[in-house]
Amino acid sequence: MVLYLALAGSSRRPLLSFTKYFSAEEFIAAITQHIPDKGFQMVRYYGWYSNRARGERAKREIESGAPEAADVDVIDVSEYHPPRIPSKKWRELIKKVWEVDPLICPHCGAEMKLIALIDDQSVIEKILRHLKLWPEQAAPACLSRAPPPTGGERIVELCFDDPFPDYDNEPVTAYANDPACHGVA
Repeated sequence: MVLYLALAGSSRRPLLSFTKYFSAEEFIAAITQHIPDKGFQMVRYYGWYSNRARGERAKREIESGAPEAADVDVIDVSEYHPPRIPSKKWRELIKKVWEVDPLICPHCGAEMKLIALIDDQSVIEKILRHLKLWPEQAAPACLSRAPPPTGGERIVELCFDDPFPDYDNEPVTAYANDPACHGVA
C-alpha cells in the first residue's frame, strides 16, 4: 500500500492537502503517466533565448534606439588561425602508452618545463641540422628488407619515408611491402 500526500501552497502553510491510497502497481502506473515520450522536448527556451528575455531586449533596443551601421566596426577574422595548443593530457597519454614521462630529463632526472611548441617543419629541420641530428637522404629502411613471402598473408608494416607526416590531413596508406610506396613498378 502506498500513501500519496500532496500539498498545495508553501510547505510551511499548506492551503490544500490531498491524500490518496494506492496499491504498488496502481502507484507505479499513475507515476509513469508523467514520464514524457523518448525524444519529447520538455524545455523550449530559457535564459537568454526565452520569450521574456527576448521581449525585454527588443523593448530596450526600441527605447534606446538601434545602433546605426556607421557606428559598428566590422573586423574580418576569416583568415585568422589560432595557434595549435596540445592537449593537457598528452603527457599522461605518453606515460600510459610508452611508460616513460616525457618531461623528465633523461640525464639528471629533473622535471623539465615546456617553454615552446615548434610545429613548423623548416624550423625543426634547421634546429636538427645545427645539432647534426637531421638524417641525411639515405635509402629508406623499408627497402633493405627481404621481399614479402609469396602466397602467404600480406605483411602490413607502415613505411615512414616522410620524417614529418601530416596525419591530420592525409592518412598513411603506404606499406613496407607495397611497391607503389617507393615508386617501383
